[in-house]
Amino acid sequence: MKRAIAVCALLLTGMIAGPDAEAAITTITMDELPTQLINGLSLKGVTFHDTTGAIFNSPNGGQQTYTQDPTILGSATDVITVDFAQPTPFVQFGMSLSFRFPLTPGFSVELFDPSLTSLGITSVNTSVLPGDVFTEGQFTHAGALVSRLVITFPPAFDLDFGFDNLSFDAGDAVAVPTLSEWAMMLMTALLLGFGVWSLRARSESGRRAA
Repeated sequence: MKRAIAVCALLLTGMIAGPDAEAAITTITMDELPTQLINGLSLKGVTFHDTTGAIFNSPNGGQQTYTQDPTILGSATDVITVDFAQPTPFVQFGMSLSFRFPLTPGFSVELFDPSLTSLGITSVNTSVLPGDVFTEGQFTHAGALVSRLVITFPPAFDLDFGFDNLSFDAGDAVAVPTLSEWAMMLMTALLLGFGVWSLRARSESGRRAA
C-alpha cells in the first residue's frame, strides 16, 4: 500500500502545470549611484539619455507625493529618453516641477514598442497636492510592451524638474506552480481509483482469511 501511495504522489507531482508568472516590478529611486550626469547612464537594465545635462542623485526638490529627494534633476528645456533592455508592459514614474500652481499639461510622455514604433503621446497634468510645495504628477502605463519612453515639457517653461521612482517590469518572473484543470480531473480519478483498489484488496484479503 505504501508503494501505491508513493506512485500516486509521483504522478500528482508530475501533473503540475507550467508555472504562472508574477511580474517582478523594479523601482529606481535615483539614489542607487553617486551623483553624476544621466546622459548614457545605465542602471538595472535601464539607460538614460538627455539633452541638457540632468543630474542623477540630486537632492534639490524636497519630499513630495510622487518624488522624494534625491531625484534626477534638470531643466524643463530638457528631453529625457529612457531605454529598457527588456521590453516592459508596465511603466510608472513621478515628476515634479518648480512651480507652485497646476500645469495643463506639466509634461508629455511618448512610448515606443520593441521595434521603436511610437505608441502615442500622453500629456500629464500636474498639481500641488496637499502637503507638497511644487506641482507634480504621476505617469502610469500598463499594457503594450515598451522599449523606450521620451519625456518632454511645454516649450514655454523655464523651470526645473525632479524625475523619480521609475518602476517597470524587469522580466524576472517568479514561478508559481499551479494545477491545470486537466490535472485536477486526473488527480481526482487517480484518488477514486486508488480508493476502489484499496477496498477490493481488503475484501479479497478478508475472504482468504475466512
